[in-house]
Amino acid sequence: RPLQSESACAAFAQWPNVDGGIICSNCMALVLTQPYNGRCDTYCSSFGHTCIGAAEEQAEDCNVKQTFRCNQQITDTSDMLCTCSNDPNAKEPPPSGTTPPSGTTSGAVALASPAQIPFVVLFM
Repeated sequence: RPLQSESACAAFAQWPNVDGGIICSNCMALVLTQPYNGRCDTYCSSFGHTCIGAAEEQAEDCNVKQTFRCNQQITDTSDMLCTCSNDPNAKEPPPSGTTPPSGTTSGAVALASPAQIPFVVLFM
């Protein structure tokens, strides 16, 4: 029996349209996209739950290939990984794209003003 302790949700037997019976831990399962227009928020609400995570799986498994927002449509696939909770206070975490791209620094760079640059005159 999979662990469901980190999130509150109904037993997986009550989840509709689970693709191939593939269930993951933490209230996540591989579900069919078609009946829900590719949206995990629509899927989770179909059985009284709130979406707290959405993703495309790698190969019919629980491994995440790409994450999505719950209200984003996941297209070009027949199934999606949805994480659902029946906790009334559950919320989807904020988007994670707020870190600077690799190779950039996160600190500010102070540029010298013209008054701070020494002026040298060479006489020839």
